[in-house]
Amino acid sequence: MAYLKKGMVKILSTGHQNNKTLFNITKGPAFLGLSYFFTNSNHVFSAYAGSSCDVCFIEKKAFMQLVLNNGDFAKAIFEMEYINETENYLWTINMLHKTTSGRIADFLLYVSSRFYDNKAFELPLNKNEVAQLLSISSKSFSRVFNEFVTDGLLSINNNKIEITNPILLRKLSDMN
Repeated sequence: MAYLKKGMVKILSTGHQNNKTLFNITKGPAFLGLSYFFTNSNHVFSAYAGSSCDVCFIEKKAFMQLVLNNGDFAKAIFEMEYINETENYLWTINMLHKTTSGRIADFLLYVSSRFYDNKAFELPLNKNEVAQLLSISSKSFSRVFNEFVTDGLLSINNNKIEITNPILLRKLSDMN
């Protein structure tokens, strides 16, 4: 198991014909692999650094001792995991009910607030990864993203994206 102290990781799953599918991104602080910690099953997820990361690897036996002997620690761990898991489930369910433009708007707002707390940021994924995460084609992502730039919702300077009209972007996210 690992503890991501800071940084961002991409969570991938190996599926049909050993294809890797990006299905989540997460920011530290967060535990990685906690859901498999109490089982003997193989991990079906992999984490890849999406930015510079500080990670601690935790020996299973030592962590188990802490959980068993320190109820406050165990409670804090499970509360953190519950919050992260619930947020991920709700975000995924929300995405299922949006159009392509709504998904992209929501994703940009999510990354801006959750990962950077800033309207200007570098996208932590390439366009193929974003498209895969949002279950849309790369072509659709590029088209809608360029429309957002043309319509003045975003500006791009080098690799940095700036949300220039967050109110309209939020409306697109909420409507679609």
